[in-house]
Amino acid sequence: AGQNISAPTAVVTIEDAPTSQITLNKTITGTFAAGSTLRFTVTAKNSGTATLNAVTIEDNFANLTHIRQSETDSTGQTKQEATDFVLESGESLVWTAEYVVSQSDYDKGSLTNIAHVSASSLTDANVTDSATTTVSATNRTAVLTLTKTAPVATFIAGDDITYTVTAKNEGTTTLSNVTIIDAKASSPL
Repeated sequence: AGQNISAPTAVVTIEDAPTSQITLNKTITGTFAAGSTLRFTVTAKNSGTATLNAVTIEDNFANLTHIRQSETDSTGQTKQEATDFVLESGESLVWTAEYVVSQSDYDKGSLTNIAHVSASSLTDANVTDSATTTVSATNRTAVLTLTKTAPVATFIAGDDITYTVTAKNEGTTTLSNVTIIDAKASSPL
């Protein structure tokens, strides 16, 4: 007679390989008008399962001020320790900066801002994302007023009268190539 032999049962757990992924979100707050300050907030979140190292955020704007960086944990709470540019799964690097809108920016009607983030992990040397945000001007106006004055209130035939003609930009945008034409003048003013 034969013997029953049973083999031991083995349990094998196969874990998924860590994923390397970073997600970039960008917002701009503030009023888009000449001389006003816009605040840029860029959030790079480790949306994968692998730890990300050397997390770097770059922005295409020059002349940014008040640049600050902080890290948040997976619950969104700001971490108290200094920023180490290493993000565990679910953690974020938050980057803020300010930009003062120039008259030239405002005259263009909008600003488009692009931010990039890069990082590396043990499984991927190049983890990247980009975000683009556009802010547009509102209430832009082009208003030109024209006044013509004479230095005398009364005159008689044959008197020479010198008029002062003033064109004034009463709007919010820069005007260019302004020409004043007076039918009584010998050339454009």
